Amino acid sequence: MCVLNRYSIQPENNPKQEFIYVDIDAVENGTGKYSLSKKILGLEAPSRARRVAKSGSTIISTVRPYLKGFAYIKDEIKYSVFSTGFTILQSKDES
Repeated sequence: MCVLNRYSIQPENNPKQEFIYVDIDAVENGTGKYSLSKKILGLEAPSRARRVAKSGSTIISTVRPYLKGFAYIKDEIKYSVFSTGFTILQSKDES
């Protein structure tokens, strides 16, 4: 069993905090590789910057799914925020 989109944040509540923003373009199609190069301030965060991916999450793009934008997040990425264009899956069984 999985839980979908369990965690979210509102980056604008921390206007001076820098976040790593993982949007759809940051995920390489079909490889599971992703980039952490896009940085944004909470004040400048787009409205789609809301999702949090904890350790052991799988992110799946719901935008143009035929492009196979998916990745496994082994370890939580500190100060990161993911686009709502992703569904974030987490196992209910922590073990």
